[in-house]
Amino acid sequence: MSYLSLSLNTAASSVENPLKSSSAASLAFDVAGLVLDIAEGFSVVLDPREERVVASTRKQLLLDATTGIEITQPYNNLAQETTWRIRWNGTGSNPNFRTRRALMVSNTTTVNVLRLNDTVARIQFSVAIGSNPKINDVLLFEKENDLGLVSPFNPVNQGVPARIVGVGTNYLDVDDAGVLVNESNILLGVNYLDVLKVFSSIGVQITDVLKISSSAFNYGNRGTYKVIFVSSDYIDIEAPSLVPEIVSGITEGFQVFTNSIYYFALKAKGQLQLIVDEKVLDLSTLGDTAIFAGAITCSEIIVRNLSDGNLAVEGLWCASGLNGTAC
Repeated sequence: MSYLSLSLNTAASSVENPLKSSSAASLAFDVAGLVLDIAEGFSVVLDPREERVVASTRKQLLLDATTGIEITQPYNNLAQETTWRIRWNGTGSNPNFRTRRALMVSNTTTVNVLRLNDTVARIQFSVAIGSNPKINDVLLFEKENDLGLVSPFNPVNQGVPARIVGVGTNYLDVDDAGVLVNESNILLGVNYLDVLKVFSSIGVQITDVLKISSSAFNYGNRGTYKVIFVSSDYIDIEAPSLVPEIVSGITEGFQVFTNSIYYFALKAKGQLQLIVDEKVLDLSTLGDTAIFAGAITCSEIIVRNLSDGNLAVEGLWCASGLNGTAC
């Protein structure tokens, strides 16, 4: 079977062995040795000059035109000078990087941290905490920072996301891989909503990719960045230098992707282009009917109809993940 093989990532691209196919009765390929989370087929008919997303690992954020986003530097030290925080500033709709679970605590609530064994610790509260926390949620003692947050907890316990494995009336058991140390009668105090958080494990993940392209942001802040830490109302990214700012009115151009599309294939009869993470690949030279198959590392693929007539495109894409779906 004739095919065009693509090897491409977000930094550079290369096209290997482009071949032309004059006819194709079917589209088939085999992906061996990959653990896949998504395997999706698509079949679309594009209007003349239309372009459409056919494969994407974009995360669903809840931000809208009212959402306030702040870009700031949480730690003023050389060791973390490339860490920048993208946080909801409390204005408008929460973008929900992770879904926060409300706890029935107050500024007078005290907390104990008690090791149960080598891998599990119990977080004991002086009050009933309610029914919102769930198994597999994340508990986090927020790390003290230079944005005004002062934590009452031992520095060893700060900034360590721990998976909840047990829920009681007034306690949460967490799998922390043995990191947390014992503490007694820690008063949550005035920052009780900020120093201890429980939130969903689903949502933006470490190693996801943040893409900022909206003109609402300073030009120097637009770009593609790796997510290195996640909480319920902020994500930390790695960047050499950004411009601190507060932005609102964002409806497009602020997106988070799982950078993990690994295989993509299509067939089409007509003139088309692929846009792979904003890189354009012209397939119009492949003939009247072309097969495209590519081993790819990217976040989103768009097909664009170059012709003056309708264009039927069908294909399949796979993304690596945790659930072991076969492709």
